[in-house]
Amino acid sequence: MERRGELVVELGSRRSRMEGRKGAVPGLGPFALTDLAQGMSRFGRLARSVDPARPWAHPRADVLDGQTFRTWVRRTLRTRSGRAYFDIATEAVFAADASDISLLHALCYAVGNGDLETLVAVDHGAQQDRVVGGSVVVAERLAEGLDVRLGDPVASITQDRAGVTVRTRSGREHAADRVVVAIPPTLAGRLVDDPPLPAARDQLTQRLPAGTVVKAFAAYPTPFWREDGLNGQAASDRGPVKVTFDVSPSEAEVGVLLGFVEGGEALRWQRLSEAERRRQVLGCFVRHFGEQAAHPTSYVEKNWSEEEFTRGCYGAHFAPGVWTAFGESLRPPVGRVHWAGSEYAVEWSGYMEGAVRSGRATAREVLDAPRSSGPPHGA
Repeated sequence: MERRGELVVELGSRRSRMEGRKGAVPGLGPFALTDLAQGMSRFGRLARSVDPARPWAHPRADVLDGQTFRTWVRRTLRTRSGRAYFDIATEAVFAADASDISLLHALCYAVGNGDLETLVAVDHGAQQDRVVGGSVVVAERLAEGLDVRLGDPVASITQDRAGVTVRTRSGREHAADRVVVAIPPTLAGRLVDDPPLPAARDQLTQRLPAGTVVKAFAAYPTPFWREDGLNGQAASDRGPVKVTFDVSPSEAEVGVLLGFVEGGEALRWQRLSEAERRRQVLGCFVRHFGEQAAHPTSYVEKNWSEEEFTRGCYGAHFAPGVWTAFGESLRPPVGRVHWAGSEYAVEWSGYMEGAVRSGRATAREVLDAPRSSGPPHGA
């Protein structure tokens, strides 16, 4: 991501420019800044009391998991701008509204990924880097030399004392001693398991929806905003685009802005006509970067909720009560079936880093498992 220059911040009725470095504060009034500082401090202290590997074991887990994150924000923050900052951060990180997730989940996610400030930061933060050529390059490199079969999705998994049989939609069968399911929990719940998964595991997958996010790209002849000392980043409590980045190619003069439409805002916005969606997105870019943003050479949208094998992004989120009631069923294997993916990571859950960590942990789990085991599901 481009980091040179200032970013635009809109909170409440105030619009300001600020440095893009981690730790910089928006140009708010003294009361709002004080309110935001105390809110961040209280959230950080509370997050550090949570074990991200076992959030349900917290002494006050029932209290923390029995309320939404928005409830806590409304009770803790006193100013509109302070509350707006937490709302923007929630949408940017979870692609969901603060009313969709439990306070315990917000705390667990933050402490497992550093802290809330790290999650939203570009400079030395979670949003710092991009993969040259796109994230698909990682998958393509990993696939080199492997027997990867595309275009034939898995439909069912059968396990017994002898092993596992995976059947695809086309009817092909693949036998193995064990299987690793590396798709989001909500999609894993759509596979047919024989015998059926334990009730707690199945109930868990029913309660882990993905966030709602749309990426809107606008390309321009040049990254004109840089001439004004801006880095192409913007954060606003006015939608539909509330977070914007400069994703211009590093070795080309073309300029590209990426706007995120997330959470409840995305649910409402995606019902609009294509022309109206474009008009609203470009209107946000114009507000942040000037009239030149109204005339892109090209405009593209990507709605991840419409993709069959994601049905949303960036990862699963836990509503109130889910961690305490079903959290212990998230990571343990079920018989010969093991789980891997970003949602299963203790650290950097929801990120590619978390997917790698989870993959390594699951690989160790499979290698350490006995070649033969008893009846599946502990029956």
